[in-house]
Amino acid sequence: MVEKVQINNLSVIYDNGDGVKDINLSINQGEILTLLGPSGCGKTTIMRAIGGFNKVTAGEILIDGQDVTNLAPENRPTGMVFQSYNLWPHMTVFENLAFGLKLRKVSKADIKKQVATILDLVRMPGVEEKFPSQLSGGQQQRVAIARSLLLKPAVLLLDEPFSALDAKIRHEMRSEIKRIRQDLDLTIVFVTHDQEEAMSISDRIVVMDKGVIAQVGTPNDIYDNPETQYVASFIGTMNFDQSESGEVVASRPEDIVLGQAGEYEHSATIADIMLIGHYAIVTLDLPNGSQLQSFISRSEVPNYLIGSDVSYKVARHHVYAGK
Repeated sequence: MVEKVQINNLSVIYDNGDGVKDINLSINQGEILTLLGPSGCGKTTIMRAIGGFNKVTAGEILIDGQDVTNLAPENRPTGMVFQSYNLWPHMTVFENLAFGLKLRKVSKADIKKQVATILDLVRMPGVEEKFPSQLSGGQQQRVAIARSLLLKPAVLLLDEPFSALDAKIRHEMRSEIKRIRQDLDLTIVFVTHDQEEAMSISDRIVVMDKGVIAQVGTPNDIYDNPETQYVASFIGTMNFDQSESGEVVASRPEDIVLGQAGEYEHSATIADIMLIGHYAIVTLDLPNGSQLQSFISRSEVPNYLIGSDVSYKVARHHVYAGK
């Protein structure tokens, strides 16, 4: 794989002491790398440092082998798309898209051609004369992405770009970003706090925890083999239990195999059944007073009643030494 971005020993420390410390990260050409974590974990700080919007305290950032650590945002080969779209409301779509090209002294004929081409790419042909207020939220976000793409960035930075959109449009935009990445062989750094979004869009995920990297891996790696209790609890649903040795034993709901009373080695009582589309979440009360969750298919739901005694086995579990 070709290395596109190299971050070496990066620290960005704010006046209050918050920030990120000693970040080392390599981003490959053509991949979607997602920085994932809760508010305040440092994910946006890293993205803004790549884009030149945060002053670096220590370390370096290289793009295509060039040190960009001290370059202003406009002098970096990056494009950034913000949550709020940042479209000028008094300008038409064409004027919003053409603005950056005009600053680069591109001819009127080329601007017209490039704007039409990019609107085709984001599947919004023919909207040049509309104003942002005449577009839906999803359409405005497509225009914001198109504006960044027109400047031909080496790396596209997306800061929680779909957070203001409804669920259906968010799903559509995720697919569109993956398609655009494929069409342009574009390198994308994506920031989100939404684990489902990260799992669906990413080639690799960087899980952040209080200014440091907790784990880097593919979505499958992060989900199936979380390296710490923190990562296990942040990605997906996980059942936790304290063993006699003090270790934490964890299992995914899909690894809890449910059966009728006496069928498996562990006994439990059904506390709740919640239908979620094609499957159901079953909450179990255990004899020791704790609870765990199991996933069953919708077709299995009639076999179980709230309050009934059942049994279960654990197909797979993880053990954490308090990390």
